[in-house]
Amino acid sequence: MTNYATSYMPTPANADVTRKADDLLWVLPMRPQALSIYLRFIEKIDVATEPTFSKLLAFADASFNAPRLFAQTVSGVYRFAWTNTAGTERSSIMSVATSPGDCVELLGTLTDTGSIQITWSINGGATASAAASAAQSLPTAWSGNRLQVGNSDALDQPWATMLRNLLITRGVNSLETMRRFAGV
Repeated sequence: MTNYATSYMPTPANADVTRKADDLLWVLPMRPQALSIYLRFIEKIDVATEPTFSKLLAFADASFNAPRLFAQTVSGVYRFAWTNTAGTERSSIMSVATSPGDCVELLGTLTDTGSIQITWSINGGATASAAASAAQSLPTAWSGNRLQVGNSDALDQPWATMLRNLLITRGVNSLETMRRFAGV
């Protein structure tokens, strides 16, 4: 994993010190169901230059096998997606890019019919949504009960954000409702 410069950390020789990028893992036994995932973060880098497929969040096993649910960068924007056991993917992709320093709010909603949709707001601006994906039957379980926030996969790409809020709820909720639940 790549090292990143951080604030001063005293060492015996007062040498520069780096640390690994944040990678947070939780065991979260959650069955596939209608849900809402709210992420609020400060963008650290230009996502347009970020390697494609840098994960923000994933429900999967340690090898990221299907079936899985995830949020990631793709072609300079963010998307929410899920993949079934057969490898068929459904996704919803933002239509605008973010910039370093932006306060980004992303909401991914998964319906009980297996349709996924991304909604966003940048710097407290207007809320926008991409088209919802086609429906697809939900699996009986995700490939693992691991919630990963960050990106320590084999591609070794840094997480491009400074996370402020993460909230996951049952059912499909609006961005305004998730803000209220998160105390934003």
